[in-house]
Amino acid sequence: MQLSKQFQPRIGVGAGDGDWELRGDDQHRRRRAARHRHRGSPKAFAGFRLSLSLSLILMVFAELVGSSNGIGYEMSNASNSFDMTFLWSTIVLLGILGYLLNALLGGAERLVLSWHTDKGQD
Repeated sequence: MQLSKQFQPRIGVGAGDGDWELRGDDQHRRRRAARHRHRGSPKAFAGFRLSLSLSLILMVFAELVGSSNGIGYEMSNASNSFDMTFLWSTIVLLGILGYLLNALLGGAERLVLSWHTDKGQD
């Protein structure tokens, strides 16, 4: 069995006791990776925002099609009974819900990515 190049026995420590340590270049590589590990975080939050809006749309669509409760079901009932006031109020409620969820995610993004400055580049 061949050991990885990453590990080598400690010199000067009792031979055969199973102690292994990282070589210097591997330690440097890990420290450097730790400094840059959050580079993908801004794009991850962009993906979270996109998935949040899509999940809200799909939730309402699923309730429209096959549910007996929820905002989509209430929209369907209001449409079938020609109650346009209630239909528009559910649409406004969905808009407010989407805005609040986006604001919550935006606040979390500002908190987590406080180190990030947007340079307008993608």
